[in-house]
Amino acid sequence: MLDKGNTNQGYLCGRLFAVLDKIQEEANNQHSIRERYMNSASSTPAAVFSTILNLSNHHVENLKNEGRKIYFEKLKQEIISKIDANGFRPQLDLQDQGRFFIGYYHQRQDFFTKNEDNDNEE
Repeated sequence: MLDKGNTNQGYLCGRLFAVLDKIQEEANNQHSIRERYMNSASSTPAAVFSTILNLSNHHVENLKNEGRKIYFEKLKQEIISKIDANGFRPQLDLQDQGRFFIGYYHQRQDFFTKNEDNDNEE
């Protein structure tokens, strides 16, 4: 289950990566950042996140629904506000690399859960 109170930097990087991946998925119907950057993002976040955050700005512009743009921007801000003010870590140790993947999949699951909830309300 998604832990929005978790401030572990690996977990937060995983959550953020999931958001950026979801933005690209909805904007372009593809997951190329996951294919290109997931391994390096999980081990050396400082080397990757500036690039993929910049890419996400372009992907957000491709979203057709204004509400989704706002939703994703708020979600990015919520997660980034918990990232250490000194920036992304140069490296994550093995435990935090594991937490990265847990954060990634928790966030992805939360997207599916919200979609199911919206489908049930209609």
